[in-house]
Amino acid sequence: VVGALKNGGNIYFTGCGSTGRLSIQLASIWRDFWQRFGAVGTTSTSSQVTDAVERVPTSQWENRAFPVMAGGDFALIKAVEGFEDFTAFGKKQIGDLGVNSKDVVFAITEGGETSFVIGTAWKGVEVGAKVYFVYNNPDDILCEHVQRSREVIQDARIEKLNLTTGPMGITGSTRMQATSSELAVMVTILEMVVRDLTGEKTSSEVPQQFLAKLSELHATLKSPELLAQLAKLTAMEESVYRAGRKNNYFADRVGIDMLTDTTERSPTYCTPPFRKFDD
Repeated sequence: VVGALKNGGNIYFTGCGSTGRLSIQLASIWRDFWQRFGAVGTTSTSSQVTDAVERVPTSQWENRAFPVMAGGDFALIKAVEGFEDFTAFGKKQIGDLGVNSKDVVFAITEGGETSFVIGTAWKGVEVGAKVYFVYNNPDDILCEHVQRSREVIQDARIEKLNLTTGPMGITGSTRMQATSSELAVMVTILEMVVRDLTGEKTSSEVPQQFLAKLSELHATLKSPELLAQLAKLTAMEESVYRAGRKNNYFADRVGIDMLTDTTERSPTYCTPPFRKFDD
């Protein structure tokens, strides 16, 4: 990825539904980092940070990551049924953004069989980009049952990142463990890339650091004290909905992503889609 960026290429994250929202989140994380990095560099007294900014103009990297979500912006607020079922739509959407041989494409699909995402992978191969296929089901099962998945998995031009998750904690909710694992791996990759680009020379330490912090977080989330608090909160929210009232969420940078799943609220569940804070 570092090599592609230094050669003038871009990064594309493609997905559908939960992985589509993940693709947007990853591009947002990338841009946000460079915006904050540049701001620190212009105000900080740290010579190390200032030198790093001078070596690497942040504007050079900030707008080099692009999300490709099935159905586009509209799909963020309301499910676009059927759009994911056509490889041609995936090819068209990423092709319209100008993907070319200098670029890197991360085609992300929890099940490993989403036609739209597979279409973005094939378009990347077609133009000569470096393509990674990121998915959460075993190769042998996919290859046996799904032809379009088998064709991707067995193509040597596509590099596979298999994050097989196994049975979900809640049946059918692939947006939980599967998408979480994809987020963890992709953010680890981006962290390694930005450390290389800023000259920190510590990118090799990132995977173990991330895993250690993630394990610490999970231990906290599973602690009896926190679970007792979450149980009370859940019961209270449920009672509010039963009484015909509304729950209001106020959150900062990642609260909304962590607590809720915007497009699954409506029509999947009988709760309304989100409104802007000033609506």
